[in-house]
Amino acid sequence: MNHSPPKASYLTRFIQEALQLLRLGMPLIIGALAIVGMTITDTLMAGQASAYDLAGLAVGAGLWSAAAVLIIGLVSGLAPIVGQLFGARQYTDISQEVHQSLWIALFIGVLISLFAYNAPYFMTLMTMDSAIADISGRYLQAIAWGAPALALGTALRTFSEAVGRTRITMLVNLAAFLINILLDYLLVFGHWGFPALGSVGAACASSLIYWAMLIAFALQLKHSHFFKPYKLYKHFQWPRWHSIKHQLHLGIPISIGSTGEVLFFGIIALMLAPLGATIVGGHQIAQSVAALIFMLPFGQGQAIGIRIAHSIGAGKTHDTKFIARSGLTLGLLIAALTAAITISLRHTIVAFYTDDPDIQAMAANLLLFCSAYQLCDSLQVITWGALRGFKDTRVPMLIMLFSYWCIGFPLGYSLALSQHWGDPMGAQGFWIGIIVGLSLASVLLLARLRHLTNRLNHAT
Repeated sequence: MNHSPPKASYLTRFIQEALQLLRLGMPLIIGALAIVGMTITDTLMAGQASAYDLAGLAVGAGLWSAAAVLIIGLVSGLAPIVGQLFGARQYTDISQEVHQSLWIALFIGVLISLFAYNAPYFMTLMTMDSAIADISGRYLQAIAWGAPALALGTALRTFSEAVGRTRITMLVNLAAFLINILLDYLLVFGHWGFPALGSVGAACASSLIYWAMLIAFALQLKHSHFFKPYKLYKHFQWPRWHSIKHQLHLGIPISIGSTGEVLFFGIIALMLAPLGATIVGGHQIAQSVAALIFMLPFGQGQAIGIRIAHSIGAGKTHDTKFIARSGLTLGLLIAALTAAITISLRHTIVAFYTDDPDIQAMAANLLLFCSAYQLCDSLQVITWGALRGFKDTRVPMLIMLFSYWCIGFPLGYSLALSQHWGDPMGAQGFWIGIIVGLSLASVLLLARLRHLTNRLNHAT
């Protein structure tokens, strides 16, 4: 007689997996929201300093955001490598990979720092108000000192997350958010004897915080009992081209895909600028709401990538399909909830941003599109995260670039600004293009994920 315990029902397994994903993902979501909060704090305080400081920060921070995405993407190739090694309990190999990631981070951090420090020269080549060009150039010079720390800290953070210690990211980022408020207050406005530097003070604060975050991660990895088996500080590792090449093979596509997405939204904002303050303001509010909600699937996608990498490394390849399916189901449920909240509270939401009735009406209308956007974006981000767990980054990059730039952008442009389809639709046209592009990316990425899970299961 078979006395083996009965298998858990699908619902029970789903709930257990969802709880695992939330345990990993929620700290990442909170940590990401803390970083967004730092950006909001910088913007609010620079705006109170002067209109020129706000404009200078907008230009400088916009350029720096692209550089930061490039840095983070290049270093992110470490995550699936460490995740699979962790699942296989190959701790010595993990230490070696982390050291190679630090060499990559040091190189790219110094390189970006040199470019940013010479930003005033590049600003003279751009057509803009000289005062704004001066402030944005000095902003980039100030934040350039933090580029190496950002890169090195990202490598240590990525390692910590890849072995499942995501709570560290949350705590460090929340502390950074609170410290940033104080430093902005001191350096932007010049309180307590500090110089009033305006938006350049916000850049100085960011640089100091990058170094503080690096030190916090380094101390945590050194003194936490959990990280003792990795012996990160025991043996010095010189650069090894084979490991560096492997990490860049994964990281470069992530970096290109992420940068392509940032530029996609940035160029849309620039193209809407000639249409007037009402349209631009409404679009900016909708995009701000979308950026905040994006952090939910972003954290879930990272958590799914970690879970899948651990499963593959441990040889439990048949679990990958269930992990991916559970993560996508959970993501869609959360996206449906946030979309419903956005629709029902859209007028209340826009009232927090502006008192202008015309901008409120435009933003409230665009938030309807934003609700549909949340569903397809959740699928896209979570599936992309799952594919990273397979160390699959090149094909997703091609899918995203094709969906954004070959489908979404041309369609959005033709609907928003040209008369080929009738009267130009303005911002609504671009949002339709965004939704179509993301939907196509979601379908193609899902097909890729299904192909990889089936191939992995058949191979075993």
